Amino acid sequence: MNLRVSVLLLSCLALAPVRAEAPLTPMDFSQGHELQVQAGQALHELTLPTAIHRGVTRADLGDLRVFNRAGQIVPHALRESPPEARAAARRVLPHFTVEAPPAGARADLFMTVRTRPDGTIVDVRSLGRGRPGAGGTAAQVIDASQTKQPLHALELAWAAPAAGFFTSVDVEASDDLQHWRRVKSRAPVASLEQGGHRLEQRRIELDGVRAKYLRLRWVEAGAPTLTRVSVELVPEVPPPRLDWERVSASADDTGGLRFDLSGPLRAERLRIVPREHNSIAQIELLSRPDARTPWRVRGTALIYRLTVEGRTIEQQEAAVAAGTDREWLLRVANRESAFGGQPPTIDVGYRPAQLVFVARGEGPFLLAYGSGRAGPAARPLEGLLLDMARGDQKAVPARASLGAVKMLGGPDALRAPISPRDWKVMALWAVLVAGVLLLAWMAHRLIRQLSSGGPGGAAPPPAAG
Repeated sequence: MNLRVSVLLLSCLALAPVRAEAPLTPMDFSQGHELQVQAGQALHELTLPTAIHRGVTRADLGDLRVFNRAGQIVPHALRESPPEARAAARRVLPHFTVEAPPAGARADLFMTVRTRPDGTIVDVRSLGRGRPGAGGTAAQVIDASQTKQPLHALELAWAAPAAGFFTSVDVEASDDLQHWRRVKSRAPVASLEQGGHRLEQRRIELDGVRAKYLRLRWVEAGAPTLTRVSVELVPEVPPPRLDWERVSASADDTGGLRFDLSGPLRAERLRIVPREHNSIAQIELLSRPDARTPWRVRGTALIYRLTVEGRTIEQQEAAVAAGTDREWLLRVANRESAFGGQPPTIDVGYRPAQLVFVARGEGPFLLAYGSGRAGPAARPLEGLLLDMARGDQKAVPARASLGAVKMLGGPDALRAPISPRDWKVMALWAVLVAGVLLLAWMAHRLIRQLSSGGPGGAAPPPAAG
């Protein structure tokens, strides 16, 4: 009878309605920051620091809330970058080759230039001082008169050389083709073969210079024959910045390097710096959210740091497909000779999330994060931000700032509690197990009754003789 009563009680428990969860409070979160806001402003925005990215338990930052003074949750939204950001524009520029003075002579170039009324160059010719090609190196005049934005970088393309070269170039700028100023000195340009890899340095940073015309003056002989000159323009709206964090890597059984980001950082670039000169490595970068998930390739790159003729050429950065995976693996194709006896230093460039919230109610406002109980928040504010970005409403959120960190629920808040729904599932399983035990007990009792001729069983036949 006791077993039957137990099954009945468990059945009642399993069928009982699930009690609604209590609303979240600041003590349901591990840590928090008081927010300084601007009076009279409804929308506020701030960039989340690395500590908050690493303090949450969810990759989507869903365990993050903003509370007002009354302990009410106010609407908020998250975005990785401002919606106005645009990729940098690139243009191919006309370029003209002229003869420079012979090696060792630093006199200015003598040339004649024909232009259209709008400033576009039609033709550039050198005024010979001696025979053409008598020991001089080529120089190039580049027409950037039709670009209205500052110049971020030049990208050079050349005909494939019969042999490798390593040289340097001075970059000069002018607005009238008569008065020139130097904006870059001895920028390295190279095309080399090393360890079966082609190493090329084609990019020259210009750091936002403004000029109608540029001139390349090669410092040494052996300048390449340029086939195209492209310019990368500084975007009208600066792209959102990347924050950089150094991580510690350790070798794994396969010879690769493993490192953990300790939180859902949206990684977009990695900076890998060999500690030893004359290092070169063909690398593959993989990531996964946790140990239960297979690795997936996020990017490949050729990393090198070489000293050639007393000058250093290097490639340190690798672009990766953006994502918030925590665990990373760096594999090296030529691991025996790639980085020498010391592993490289690794910095991760990630795009911090932007938090936008409504300052509803009275302050102070509290940003709380890190909770095993909190799930994804409803975010009606995201629709408003999207409408503002598409339409004519250009309400710019005011900047908020973070106060000192304060402990709320502490480490205990990071543990996920057993939900009422989980209790119900456990009760249902208990009912099933108890039901099976009840049936087994009833079957055992019936067999004993049949064997002993008890109630419901036939009497045993009389003994013979």
